[in-house]
Amino acid sequence: LRSHYESLRIEHVSDAVDRLFETNLSHLPHLKSIIILIANKQQYKLTSNLLILISPLTDLHLELTGGWICDEKLRRLCQNAPNIKSIQIQDSHRLKQVPIVNEDISVLKLDRATNLKSVGVERLLWNCSRLKELWISSNSSLKNLKGDSSSLELLILSRCRYVRDSQLSQLVNNCPSLERLQVEGMDQIRKPLLICGLKQLQFLQCVNLEDIAVSSSFLHSPSLTHFTASRCVRLQAPIFGGNLLSLVLIDCIRLTDACISSLMITCTSLNELSLRGCYQLRNPLFRSKTVESVDLTGCTGLTEDCIDKMFRQCPKLHKACLKECKELREIKIASESIQWLDLSSCRQLDSNCISYMSEHCSNLRSLHLTHCVRLTDILMTWKYMEEMDLSYCSEITDSTVESIFRYSNRLKSISLSLCSELHEPKLASNSIINVDLSHCCRLSASAVTYLASNCPALRTLNIRNSSFSKLRVESHSLVRVDVSNCSNLDDKAISALFTSCPNLSEVIGKGCSALKYACLSSNAIQSVDLSYCTNISENSVNMLLQLCKNVRKVSLASCFEMRCPLAGSSSLTELDFSFCVNLTDEGVESVVSKCSNLQSLCLNSCDRLQSPVMESHSLKTIDFSNCYRLTDNALFFAARKCNNLSRLSAQRCQSLVSPMLDSSSLLHIDLSFCTEISLVCIKHIVEHCSSLVKVNIRGCPQLRKLQKSDIEHKIDLLPYWNFVEANQSDGSSDIIEQSNPVLSPCKQPLLDSPSLSRTNSSPCSSSCGSSSCLSSRVHTQQSDDEDEEEDE
Repeated sequence: LRSHYESLRIEHVSDAVDRLFETNLSHLPHLKSIIILIANKQQYKLTSNLLILISPLTDLHLELTGGWICDEKLRRLCQNAPNIKSIQIQDSHRLKQVPIVNEDISVLKLDRATNLKSVGVERLLWNCSRLKELWISSNSSLKNLKGDSSSLELLILSRCRYVRDSQLSQLVNNCPSLERLQVEGMDQIRKPLLICGLKQLQFLQCVNLEDIAVSSSFLHSPSLTHFTASRCVRLQAPIFGGNLLSLVLIDCIRLTDACISSLMITCTSLNELSLRGCYQLRNPLFRSKTVESVDLTGCTGLTEDCIDKMFRQCPKLHKACLKECKELREIKIASESIQWLDLSSCRQLDSNCISYMSEHCSNLRSLHLTHCVRLTDILMTWKYMEEMDLSYCSEITDSTVESIFRYSNRLKSISLSLCSELHEPKLASNSIINVDLSHCCRLSASAVTYLASNCPALRTLNIRNSSFSKLRVESHSLVRVDVSNCSNLDDKAISALFTSCPNLSEVIGKGCSALKYACLSSNAIQSVDLSYCTNISENSVNMLLQLCKNVRKVSLASCFEMRCPLAGSSSLTELDFSFCVNLTDEGVESVVSKCSNLQSLCLNSCDRLQSPVMESHSLKTIDFSNCYRLTDNALFFAARKCNNLSRLSAQRCQSLVSPMLDSSSLLHIDLSFCTEISLVCIKHIVEHCSSLVKVNIRGCPQLRKLQKSDIEHKIDLLPYWNFVEANQSDGSSDIIEQSNPVLSPCKQPLLDSPSLSRTNSSPCSSSCGSSSCLSSRVHTQQSDDEDEEEDE
């Protein structure tokens, strides 16, 4: 611990952390806050002593995850640390009363608080006199919401489906210091919202409504400055005061032209207006002297006359987004203030519109014309243009791009991806930094050579999917080049790229199938991606690792010629050998032994690997996924000889039976769908990997015999025990994969054992109706003291 530290975050509480603070806490004079993540009951027991030790000295912020926290445990935590400033609880379905009596707590977040009672919220607001932020989400028990707080500034209620209009209005009315209110997914909010409550709020500044079925809005609060309504499909005629600065109405499909025109008149201080997805608008009157930003994305019904008037009658408008306004054809945009304009996917726009803009929008700095397919020859004379996107403008010609480079002296970035008519433009600029010429199938190599030679500030060049076979690029400023899928580029062209660009640090050459014996050598190179270069030889890779002294990341995925590379690099930290089906054990051992700073090694789908013996003091992550010949010894030696290994993945390794792992550094182990893995192996892993945080054993059918007694005293070590299995009526079992098992618990019985089904008599969450259910964070059996706490 450094003496100048001001903030610490502890993600894994253990005995070592406790001892560390006992001996070093006095050496941290500048320490202001400590964030502690508590993921299971065992860490909770260790944290109790830790809180008593550090509580008098600094502010505490607790993050509780795992669904284990109950009212009694939360009360004890708050008693041990009276100066807690914030508490964030994820998966808080066991909380009912929230017995927090700390006056100094200022932030409380309760995620998935499905069983929280209204009485608990009322007592919470009464006891926490300095509470400023309260978040409650996914609650189905709040029916008579009450309470008052003179200090509350932020209130967020998300998916609390039984809270009604009158209750929410009364609660808001009793919080006179409220500044921000966010209401999301409240089915019972249907009438004009909080008309009585918000009139009396003097400090309310921001209101956010999402998925609310209100038909009109209130909002006469004089202090209100920001209002957002997303997917409020019944909202028709909102009324706001003159101090509103930001108005965002997304997918409010019942708004009319008259409503928007009225808002522009009454909101005399409006700076930002967003009407995304309001496709029913036709010809509203956009007239304002203060509006600076307008977003009309997806307003497909807007007419050309409406847009022309908007730019004339908004003198301070500097940012406008008109994406997917399909009815715009011959608009005449004239504005001296506009600086950022997006006309992407306006497919009916022609060249005359852009030429008119070039003459009458002289201060434009950023222009996006993606998918404007009717644009052809245009003379663009913007002097202050800095960024331009012409991707998918398939009719753009060489002369148009040349005029952009000629007149735009400040141009820094341009995208010409999929401009198929570009052949040999002469592009020269002293300011250009990023150029994208990908998928320009007719582009010549001489055009790229001319560009690199006449753009002294060029740093990034993208020419992927080009068809030329010879390439000569000479640039001292070039840092990143992407030549992916340039299948005709040969060894000579790629070798010249490395030697003629002395400052090149990143090369992306995916899918360059013509590469075989290229000389890849440069002292500035830090990242090389040669994935899917199926013919590249081992000699080229050995030369790359030996001669590139500063290379840190190398990707050789699907390079089938890799068998036994013998070279290494002391600077290399990440290496990817995925799908190198001919890679041998000796090759992996040789590379690991010579890369002394290697931290991440990916060997996914390396079919020939069986028992590589890797010894490294720097490796932190190893991925053996889909290596179907991999033996138990490979994992054993990886865990034993890699002292700092924290993540080990071996999913779908069908040959694994009983890898006896023994490591004090392993945090995450993935053995999912290893169908032959044994119960003895899992017991050994849990007992001998003392720092274990996550184990994934989803899809391991041999573990159906797992009994409560096998894991009862070790379950606290595994807050993310992922094991999901559904037993069918015919006796067979199918494995069910869940994309996020933490959010969606298992609804099927886990085991056939009658003893286990009797012990688990309570559902794991309110949404799970099965009495014998083991969610992805295993809730098998609570201890006796916990049962007593629940009875209390």
